[in-house]
Amino acid sequence: MSEIVKLLVDDDVVLEYNKAIPLPENQKAYLDNMDNMMANGIELGGKKLQQPELTQKAQFVALNMLGHLKQNDDASAIAMFSYLVNRLPELKQVIAKHQESKVGVEFVFDGEYADWQKVEFFPRKH
Repeated sequence: MSEIVKLLVDDDVVLEYNKAIPLPENQKAYLDNMDNMMANGIELGGKKLQQPELTQKAQFVALNMLGHLKQNDDASAIAMFSYLVNRLPELKQVIAKHQESKVGVEFVFDGEYADWQKVEFFPRKH
C-alpha cells in the first residue's frame, strides 16, 4: 500500500503528499488554526454553514486549494492539500475536473493512482 496521496487536476498529477513523512509541529498547529477558523463558519455552494462538518470543510479546503493553484500560490495550495491528507487519513487521491466554468472535486478513498499507459494491439495477419 502506497503512502503517497496525489492531487490530479484534469488528469494531470499536480501535487503529491507522502504520509510516511511526519508533519512538523508548526505545520500541525497551522492545520489546527485552519480548523478553528472554519469552526466559525464557511460559505460553500453559496450557503453559509455555521458549524460545518468535516466533509464540508474538506470540500471548502479543496476548492480553495484549486484557487490557490490557479493563482500560482503553491505554498498555500500545499498547506491545503496537507490539511486534506491529514484530516482524511484514508484519502488516496483528490481528483478535480474542470467543465466549462465549474470545477468538480472527488475524494477517492478506495483506489490508489495508477499511471496509465496506452497499449496498442495489432491483429495478426494470416
